[in-house]
Amino acid sequence: MDIKDIMEEIGINAKAAAHTLANVDGE
Repeated sequence: MDIKDIMEEIGINAKAAAHTLANVDGE
């Protein structure tokens, strides 16, 4: 795994977490 892969994975995880928080907030 190189840094680019790690950064991409962190970005995806952050997006998913933000999505989850937004859904919880909106309901």
